[in-house]
Amino acid sequence: MPMLSTGRIGGCELDTWTISFWFATLVLIPSGLGMTLFAKRRMKSFGILAVVVGCSFILLTTVLGDSSSFEREVSLTLLASLGPSILMGCSILLLIFTSDSPVKPLPRPLRWLGWVGMLSGLGWILALALLSPPTSSGGAVSEVWTVWLTGFLLTLLALGLTSIVFLLSMGEARYTEILCILPLPVGAGLMLNHALTSGFKGLAPEVALGRFADASLMLMGTVIGMTAAVFLFGLVLYISERGITQLPTTSPLTDDEMQLIRNRVERGRQIVEQIDSTTGGDGDS
Repeated sequence: MPMLSTGRIGGCELDTWTISFWFATLVLIPSGLGMTLFAKRRMKSFGILAVVVGCSFILLTTVLGDSSSFEREVSLTLLASLGPSILMGCSILLLIFTSDSPVKPLPRPLRWLGWVGMLSGLGWILALALLSPPTSSGGAVSEVWTVWLTGFLLTLLALGLTSIVFLLSMGEARYTEILCILPLPVGAGLMLNHALTSGFKGLAPEVALGRFADASLMLMGTVIGMTAAVFLFGLVLYISERGITQLPTTSPLTDDEMQLIRNRVERGRQIVEQIDSTTGGDGDS
């Protein structure tokens, strides 16, 4: 498909849809979400408009962009994973807020809806991987999709197991919460095992092993980076608090000082009474 316009920046060809895609992904959608969530009421409409325009740019890149471009593969993966991701996220929120919580819980029957939605989202991703994964030019399965799928399953498995270990370490009866979380790591582990042993459509086991190694490195780098960022932030706060000079504190008043204050107060009260009596006498005369 012919491109609208082509330029060359630093030896790389950039067409209009490439620029539109990254502008929407890096500028419009993040700034729009920020304005929608945190800006004043007048700016919320602009935030919603920015998100809508950004999503439109991504859709147009998918439909009208170069069929062999990396951006089109990314947009196809985003569109394919958006539905199950939203379904699983909303279902997890239902499971959280239908349990015993400090705030007013949602009706208890909605808990089963959360269970069904969570498992349906995971099954949706499994159906995409087995039957209809996003394809790039020439009908080949998108490489971006295979990277996302492996990374998603590994992240889901790691988060689920970490949450279960945390709940067990609390030492209280957390079996209900564990049962709510358990289907996620179990399903992700089974799907990941299937990818590494039998493979999915367009993802052979040997390729899946390479994707698994890449996803493991990315997950490890993310954890290390976030840990380092939290540690540095805490270190800066600690150094800042240590550097603040303590204000001098005064010693408590002695008995002599307290008696002097009482005498001064009593003397002032007597003066006020004398003035009042003098003023009252002049008024009577």
